[in-house]
Amino acid sequence: MGKEVADFCIETLNGIHNISDINRPRIVLIPKVLHYCIDEAQSAFVPRRLITDNILAAYEVLHSMKKKWIGRERSFALKLDISKAYDREGLSTLLRMAATSGDLKGIQINGHAPLITHLFFADDSLIFEDATSDGARALKDNLEIYAHSSGQVINFDKSGVFFNSNVKQNCKEKKKAGRNGLHWCSWKALPKEEGGMGFRDLPKFNIALLAKQSWRLLENPGLLTAQLIRAKYCNGSNFLEASLGANPSLVCALKHPRPRDLNKWGLPPPNWVKINVDTGFSAARQHAASGFIIRNDEWLIMGSGFRTHNLVRSVVLAEATVVLHGLHFAPEMGFSNVILESDPKLVIQNLQSSKEDYSEIRPLTWDAKALTRNFSSCRFEFVARDGNSAAHAMAVEGLKRYEDFFWVEDARVTALEMADSDQRFN
Repeated sequence: MGKEVADFCIETLNGIHNISDINRPRIVLIPKVLHYCIDEAQSAFVPRRLITDNILAAYEVLHSMKKKWIGRERSFALKLDISKAYDREGLSTLLRMAATSGDLKGIQINGHAPLITHLFFADDSLIFEDATSDGARALKDNLEIYAHSSGQVINFDKSGVFFNSNVKQNCKEKKKAGRNGLHWCSWKALPKEEGGMGFRDLPKFNIALLAKQSWRLLENPGLLTAQLIRAKYCNGSNFLEASLGANPSLVCALKHPRPRDLNKWGLPPPNWVKINVDTGFSAARQHAASGFIIRNDEWLIMGSGFRTHNLVRSVVLAEATVVLHGLHFAPEMGFSNVILESDPKLVIQNLQSSKEDYSEIRPLTWDAKALTRNFSSCRFEFVARDGNSAAHAMAVEGLKRYEDFFWVEDARVTALEMADSDQRFN
């Protein structure tokens, strides 16, 4: 798109040309150059941009602010409540000009990241500024200029403010000046009729969104979000090769999952079965539930169940008890070569060790080792929680009940879904 066309569209939007003189071919050109005219901080209602771009950008900036415990740089994020959600390009221009002149400092998460003064969403505005009296005053002055010029009304009582972690409490109170904090509610708590999204499988939906957004970062390196991610995590490498570092945000941890080989459930050797066990524990009720699921080397479920336990004083005792449960059930089904797998490292390490155990679970680990004599071969292995999801589903189901259940060649629906997921990821 040529500069003359872009200039013409901008002049049209600014009222220089008479709208009545513009014919249909000229009108249809405006959406094609709209992303050149609208500030990159606005991600909604602009072709080639997604509202999720700014959601991720905001998340990364707020994550950096939350983890900022030391240093002289102090910042705050102001979520504005404006009477009308449209026509904020004037505010964007005003903030950009104030940053260029040095009146506003904005925020820069590191020396390689772009300076960000604001992010606009569909009907929300998020503004970042230096957490000093001068910074707060300069931002307030610019907002008053915008309100006076546009007729928009900013409701500070309904606006929210967030400070990075190295801002002292007394400074926060001064700058809040009566503004309310941000209040969050889990989507799980909101049914669709009350404003929730009504998703059936949130984890899968989130993974799909993350995959889509990751592709956008690769295909559109000029996006503000892409610039932030590269500056924060890539350190000269590309997005696919970048490491997470010591303290990544949850979003980037999900985008860069740990190798599945370390977390996935694996098949046992031929003619062996694998018993996965897990526990659910309620400290308040001193109640525990042990869940297990047995699978063979052909992905077939050979058995499953859960058993409830009362007067269990600690979670480590509950985790050791579930091992006994699995080992008791397996020989009754005639299995002779067994791998017992679970995710509590302490319990598994104690079972694998030949040294004397002096911990509180000593009687239970001693009994478990004694039960291995019922098998031709038996060994204990650790697996990360992701690889123990089917047993976890059984334990969660057991914690809801006060009775024992057992299945042969079957399991609860949630455990079946987890077992199917294990197979698909392999």
